Amino acid sequence: MLHALEHHLMDEEAVRIFCEEYTAERNRLQARAEAGRADLEKELRNVTTSHKKLANAILAGIPAEEVKEQMLDLSARRKELDRLLATAP
Repeated sequence: MLHALEHHLMDEEAVRIFCEEYTAERNRLQARAEAGRADLEKELRNVTTSHKKLANAILAGIPAEEVKEQMLDLSARRKELDRLLATAP
């Protein structure tokens, strides 16, 4: 059994190929995770900007009742994005 492992499963070329493929897959997964985080950060910036614009609209005289639902939605999404970013790689 040990002879078979040594000569068939621990072939240097097979180990080299495995290491290359493993590294490539880890790099692909890391890049995808980083891209996902960047997307979340971008959305958080957009949500924060939209929230500020609505707050400024209220200060400028727009009745709060007209933007209340949007403000609540943006606040909820901002909390969700903060939660996702706290656990994102």
